[in-house]
Amino acid sequence: MRKVSLVLLVLIIVALLPQHRTDAQDGDMIGPEEYPEGINPLTGLPVYDPEVLLRRPILVKVVNAPDMARPQWGLPQADVVWEYWMPGGFTRFAAIFYSQSPERVGPIRSLRMPDFELAHIYNSLIATSGMANGY
Repeated sequence: MRKVSLVLLVLIIVALLPQHRTDAQDGDMIGPEEYPEGINPLTGLPVYDPEVLLRRPILVKVVNAPDMARPQWGLPQADVVWEYWMPGGFTRFAAIFYSQSPERVGPIRSLRMPDFELAHIYNSLIATSGMANGY
């Protein structure tokens, strides 16, 4: 009886193990290195002019402090917008522009340490008003 119970337990465990999927053939997978032609890798949306995907993204620091942040320009055209807390209890935006080029972006602010990591992740250029002391 113990052997039967042990065999049943092993069969149940094997049945519950994750299965390896072989649905996708090699070359059918997309991202993070390969994307279909004409698809923006940051948004997953099609682009009207595939030539824009040949340029590098640009990271722009945009202020979000209530007293000086309004109006903000260009954020709706960003492909990705990161918001993070700053000392003093307010936030800043790091907008990544890739598929669209707005006529105006701002108000532009200074860099912080997280911006270097974001620029590295997106292989982007950086537009900033400078860098805060102590960084």
